[in-house]
Amino acid sequence: MKENIFKTILDNVPIWTMFTDKNFNIKYISPSVKDITGYSPEEFMENHNLFFNIIHPDDRSCVLEKLEEELLNPQLCYAEYRIIHKNGNIIWISHRCKPVYDSKGIFGGFVSNNKDITDLKTTFEKLEENERKYKETTKFFRLMMDNIPELVWAKDIKGKFLFVNKTDADFLGAKDTEEPIGKDDMYFARKYRKERPDRDDWFTFGELCVNSDEIVLKSKKPGRFDEFGNVRGKFLYLDVIKAPIFDDNGNLIGTVGFGRDVTKQKEIEKKVKESEEKYRRIFEESLDALFITTLEGKFIDINPAGLKFFGYDSLDEIKEKDIHKDIYKDPQDREKFIDTMRKNGFVKDFETTFLKKDGSEIIGLVFATSIFSEDGKLTGFRGSIRDITEKKSLEAQLFQSQKMESVGRLAGGIAHDFNNILTVINGYAEMAMGKINPEHPLYKDISYIFNAGKRAQKLINQLLAFSRKQVFKPEIIDINKLISSMDKMLRRLLGEDIHVEKFLSEKLPNIKADTSQIEQILINLVVNAKDALDLVQLPLFKKKITIETGFKYFDKEYTKKHLGSREGSYVYFAISDNGIGMDEEAKSKIFEPFYTTKEKYKGTGLGLSMIYGIVKQNNGFIYVYSEPNEGTTFKIYWPVTDEESEIIEQSNESKVHFGNETILVVEDEKDVRNFAVEALSMLGYNVYEASNGIDALKMIKEKKLRLDLILTDLIMPELSGIEFIRKVKEILTDVKVVYTSGYMENHIVHNGMLDEDVNFIQKPYTLKTLSIIVKKVMNNL
Repeated sequence: MKENIFKTILDNVPIWTMFTDKNFNIKYISPSVKDITGYSPEEFMENHNLFFNIIHPDDRSCVLEKLEEELLNPQLCYAEYRIIHKNGNIIWISHRCKPVYDSKGIFGGFVSNNKDITDLKTTFEKLEENERKYKETTKFFRLMMDNIPELVWAKDIKGKFLFVNKTDADFLGAKDTEEPIGKDDMYFARKYRKERPDRDDWFTFGELCVNSDEIVLKSKKPGRFDEFGNVRGKFLYLDVIKAPIFDDNGNLIGTVGFGRDVTKQKEIEKKVKESEEKYRRIFEESLDALFITTLEGKFIDINPAGLKFFGYDSLDEIKEKDIHKDIYKDPQDREKFIDTMRKNGFVKDFETTFLKKDGSEIIGLVFATSIFSEDGKLTGFRGSIRDITEKKSLEAQLFQSQKMESVGRLAGGIAHDFNNILTVINGYAEMAMGKINPEHPLYKDISYIFNAGKRAQKLINQLLAFSRKQVFKPEIIDINKLISSMDKMLRRLLGEDIHVEKFLSEKLPNIKADTSQIEQILINLVVNAKDALDLVQLPLFKKKITIETGFKYFDKEYTKKHLGSREGSYVYFAISDNGIGMDEEAKSKIFEPFYTTKEKYKGTGLGLSMIYGIVKQNNGFIYVYSEPNEGTTFKIYWPVTDEESEIIEQSNESKVHFGNETILVVEDEKDVRNFAVEALSMLGYNVYEASNGIDALKMIKEKKLRLDLILTDLIMPELSGIEFIRKVKEILTDVKVVYTSGYMENHIVHNGMLDEDVNFIQKPYTLKTLSIIVKKVMNNL
């Protein structure tokens, strides 16, 4: 019964128990052996050598020696060795062995308990390792503390030093690291005073040290402090970290500190700060946009001028934007910028168009350099942007103005030559028609020639208007009354399907202008508006033209930004439509002669150029506002006048006049001269002719001519018409003069207005117009 009880206990304890005879043959082994070794009791019973085989080879000889020792001197013994588990793991075994004797005292074998102490062994080894490392660390710590350039110390609750490293000992002026132990900061302050009675500068520094200690002790929390002052005649800055020390029971027992001499760093920081403030001031106050961006397209920093340039309110707001798509109008310009930066490391005078926050465009001139990381990779850009929008606008205006001026001079020259030709064509056609019966078969053919010449004359007059060489007769005009007087005529031009609205400002100042020119402008603009409306192909579209007048004063600031404008008061009149509108290219060319957006044979391209010339000739200016599918507005600003002179009545006389006076024709163009001579002769006048002023003067002197009138061209080689007449007046003081020209220079015309008491007939002229001007001059009308 007892045997069963003992066996049951042994079978269930977690210790590997084993009985062997005196020859180490196993008689019993507990089931726990399998948990420890991985082998079952049966395997051990079947193979008595298994026990020896699983002993670690390095420990096997030692175990065998121990067993032999037990045989020679059987007694309780203890051993620790390693076995190899069935799964290959190394297991540490605690082996206790005791001899067994029977009732007669005869030795019969051994009983052993074997326990798995792998975890315990590992823990113990770690403890041993930690203790070894602790000793080495302590030694290393002291060595390290004494060799680092920072100050390290520990103090008790009363401020007495418990530990200082060599750097701190040197700082305190101690002979070694042991001298400060048990002493406080003020001890060294007093010691220095004894050495230098004239200096007590350490006390100021010492007070800061004591104060920071008290803060840490009171708060029981770590803190960081700036401690500075004169120490042994030298001003120092310390960056100090202090922390409280607690014992195992949580009681506060002192402080530990770490101090770094940052005097040089503080001096550098001061200089850097001063430099940063200087450049930050430049950055903030610069009128150009200054920026720093990443390579990926994000702003890192931008100055106030930059925010204003792009129209943003804050740095945070613009930081959210993608430079590629939100800032550049054309993302390809951004790519071009980046490619240039990669290649050269900088850009200079890089011109591009940016987008503002509100979507409007602004032109900038970029100067930038690349930013590289420490490993040489391109990471971003820094630079400046100068707003050249206004400059570009003025350049464009200047270019356009110069281009128009050049075209105007060209047009004037062309008009001069064509007017000479048309004088011959129209003049002879008119004379031929006067010589034959209207029923004659050739009469109709000649009339076609004459009418075509008249149309050509109209085109030339438009060219003259554009080139500002047209002679006009200004009068005082109330623009509102003039527009109102044209209602019926404009209605006939427009038709019933166009709605006309008028917004005429009351009590506008008068302007001084040639009525026929203003009418020409209004008719041309209204007809253009009608054509633009007729091109709209939308169902239920309501065509509308708006005529508006008003007053505007332009100051110097405005004229600086708008080339060609002048400071002063202006009356404006505007024609608007809701037609197809124009793109930027069309707007840039509309005032050029012969440029038209109309279909072939639907326009000459001279209407708007004529308007441009008339407006400029009268010191006004014209603006056009248009976008595709949004309609067009032409706005004309005309200088106001304070004059109140009477309106000049126009003569509508068309009768041919005859005479018998003596006339000299001076004209360098042979065909024109032949026509003038023939026409005047047909009218009954006694006519002489000369091809230039020099021949004419010679003729007058040699033939002692008594002339009633001289018809002279203004522009002739060698001697101009004005110079010729000046010399003639020295001989014939009372002779009357009529000047003629294909276009006007500032000889007898100023700003398009004839000088007083000057008689002029514009080429091309006909027999009828020539007869009227000659009769008028002869009769002093």
